[in-house]
Amino acid sequence: MLPTALVDDVKLIVERGLHEAYRSVNTVSILTYWNVGRRIVEEEHPCKDFCCIGA
Repeated sequence: MLPTALVDDVKLIVERGLHEAYRSVNTVSILTYWNVGRRIVEEEHPCKDFCCIGA
């Protein structure tokens, strides 16, 4: 049987790795959708300069 401390350490390592992976995927997803939205605005907005948006 494996020592409890070893099992606990391995669980913690895996949990931290999963948390980092989820955070990385979330960051990439957010950036992807932000870039899609930006591209749509660039195409559809008559003024290509973002300084006039909302003016």
